[in-house]
Amino acid sequence: MPEGEDPEGASGPPPHPLDRVWFHPSELSAYMAATGPRRGTRSWIVGGLAAVAGAALTLGILFITGALNGGETVRAPFVAGTASPVASDPPDVSSSATTAAQSLVTVAIREPDGDLARIATGVSVSKDRILTAARPLAAALGFATPANLVIVTPGSKAAAAQVIGTDPETDLTLLHVEGADVPIPRWGTPDGLRVGDDVVAVARSATGREWVSSGVVSVVNQLVTLPGGPSYAGLIGTDTAANADDAGGALLDSDGAVVGILMASPDGLAVPIDLARAVSDQLASSGKAAHGYLGVWGTAVLDRAGGGVRVEGVVGLSPASKVGIAPGDIITAVGDDAVSDMGDLVAAVRRRLPHDPVDVTIIRDGHRITKNAQLTDGTQLGPTGQTGG
Repeated sequence: MPEGEDPEGASGPPPHPLDRVWFHPSELSAYMAATGPRRGTRSWIVGGLAAVAGAALTLGILFITGALNGGETVRAPFVAGTASPVASDPPDVSSSATTAAQSLVTVAIREPDGDLARIATGVSVSKDRILTAARPLAAALGFATPANLVIVTPGSKAAAAQVIGTDPETDLTLLHVEGADVPIPRWGTPDGLRVGDDVVAVARSATGREWVSSGVVSVVNQLVTLPGGPSYAGLIGTDTAANADDAGGALLDSDGAVVGILMASPDGLAVPIDLARAVSDQLASSGKAAHGYLGVWGTAVLDRAGGGVRVEGVVGLSPASKVGIAPGDIITAVGDDAVSDMGDLVAAVRRRLPHDPVDVTIIRDGHRITKNAQLTDGTQLGPTGQTGG
């Protein structure tokens, strides 16, 4: 082959020294030292890096917004001290808590030296009444006279308080306060709450500042029986960090409305606000509260769609006994309230008043029957240790 001719028969100047797939580093350094940087090469490198960076940024945005995983947003792991992106707009916890906290007071005992010892949180239900938790107050009043009881408003104003009445079945106490001037919160309804709904617990700390914890509803109509103590029905269970120290505080829904009063419990439990307000009205009227009583106890039915309560015992001369409800019957509804377990049954009965007439739907031998019972007042603890309705 003639000198200077390539295999394809082309002719021309010799190739550039760097026009190779591979070269030794010493060759490149020697060439760069002799010729200096090539403007075109530097521009090409900068452009390449920019293209790579742009592609990475685009892929990152697509990944975060869910375009590469079927539309599902991916949450970045939380690292202390950094902001963590969220999948959707969370409830405005700060705004809701700040607004609701204006309706909360600190319930305290004035000690002989003049210092205040915090007992619980209270929620304003009228211009001169505060609703709070009963058990912490009862324990504190065992060592102090009622004259020592005070509330401290959000404006740090202390006012004397007196006990109007207490309801052991809901663990609530109503206080009378003159000149407190604490705004009433915006009331919500727990009827629409579902497991997984966002909630916020708000209480007042020992220093009088608000304490806040967000979470979700973990159970509705929870039935809790304390060891050797009373039972509480129809409670809202949450996974907030609320504990016994936050008793009397408020549970807010995602709109910032009060849907419950926190109990003296380590498990983030709350009394539904509709029941709490009904109890408050009764206490304000007569100093005591009454709840409906049917007179049965039983166990949850697990092998039936929708569940129910299989009656295991009926109290003699009770409303259930008088209308012929018998062991073996399956209770599926009390009025318009569906019954899937004992928690539902006790809650449905106790949220009603004595002497209220109510339709009780039962299944007997495969047939649906309705019994119209007139509730009375009282509670019953069955021989199996289960709370009756």
